Amino acid sequence: MGRARTFFRRSAHRSREDGRRLRQRCEGKYKQLKVPDPFDINEFCAALGQERRRPVILVPIALPGRAPCGMWAVTDDADYIFVQKQTSPLHQALIGLHELSHLLFAHNSSTAVGAHAGQLLAPSLDPEAIRYMLGRTHYSADEEREAEMLATVILNDVGTWAAPEPDRDLPPEVASLVQRLERSLIQKDVDRGV
Repeated sequence: MGRARTFFRRSAHRSREDGRRLRQRCEGKYKQLKVPDPFDINEFCAALGQERRRPVILVPIALPGRAPCGMWAVTDDADYIFVQKQTSPLHQALIGLHELSHLLFAHNSSTAVGAHAGQLLAPSLDPEAIRYMLGRTHYSADEEREAEMLATVILNDVGTWAAPEPDRDLPPEVASLVQRLERSLIQKDVDRGV
């Protein structure tokens, strides 16, 4: 019995230490960011886009219950952050910041969207250009913890934020992509009987 207690104590200690290091790493990353005050996620995306020299666009989307709440899609021309539009502004901010954290830490999804799925979702885009779409559930557990911690650090610090614009005008190709994604994801639930 003594060995088991020792193992669990060491394991819990390691876990706390890992959590502290993760928080310190995320706080360090946060200090490098230019965060608008009051916080506005669209302004934050615009600032990140300028810094990265490619647009970072927040796209509200109606996602079915079993779909991820957010997605990061990489194209040749821009990064798209898709967030569930059928939730509270606070939850939208957390979802968006979580996905932006994957971008900020340069996480890579371990699985790419296949050519067939890419053609169904966005026939006008090269399937390789949207290889990160729907990838959230394929990040490693460490990457997920890192993204969630950075999103939490940002939200804890900003205190107040402006609600996202619900009906921003999207470029026609993005609006078309959103419609295809919504139809595709809803159809998946219908096919599964959900």
